[in-house]
Amino acid sequence: MPAQAGSNHMLDLMRRNHTREAYLELIKHFRTKIPGVEFSTDLISGFCGETEQDHLDTLSLIQEVEYEMAFMFTYSMRERTHAWHKVEKGVWTDDLHPAIKKKRLADIVQCYRETALKRSQKVDLNQIKLVLVDGYSKRSTREHPQMTGRTDTFKRCVFNVDCGSDYQHLNNTIQLQEGDYVVVQINEAAVSTLKATPLFRTTLTEFSQMKWKAKDFKVDFNGVLRRENVIV
Repeated sequence: MPAQAGSNHMLDLMRRNHTREAYLELIKHFRTKIPGVEFSTDLISGFCGETEQDHLDTLSLIQEVEYEMAFMFTYSMRERTHAWHKVEKGVWTDDLHPAIKKKRLADIVQCYRETALKRSQKVDLNQIKLVLVDGYSKRSTREHPQMTGRTDTFKRCVFNVDCGSDYQHLNNTIQLQEGDYVVVQINEAAVSTLKATPLFRTTLTEFSQMKWKAKDFKVDFNGVLRRENVIV
């Protein structure tokens, strides 16, 4: 959901086809219709004519939406664009000093990271997630092999190789392979990466037919994973 900026002044200059209010209403609509949906966005700092208030409006948009992922850049002139033609004709000027653009971008990145961390700890930590296994993580070793994959909101997740073969045989241990779907429980939630305990291998159909809650699983005193109250 590319926002580009958080102020109507900037959106108008950029010739975007939305207002801040319409954008936020659409975000609200999606979250009502699709519980658990997450958003990524594109943001530009230092566009021609951007004021300090415009910049603050972008920061407040980040805080209000709570993006899971964001691609953030400083504005740079590109030939043959609308802004380039305006500058060439002397109507606009690329009027912000590079140091100001850099500072505002740093503000945006910091705001995004702080907001994303708080949201991840609120909506991901201790939750049950479905992950598609990509393969071994970059930090995996022979002594401590780990896999990585993506949740259904495209957040990277890292977990051990071994897990239950399916939800009815949690203690029948198998090793996960690239392309498997695995149900995990999130132990650590950061800005862009989650650390998790793999529970069992599954399929999309099987997972969609079940109602998962973190309290459905617990580890007993012998370190054995147990399943409780799973609704099929």
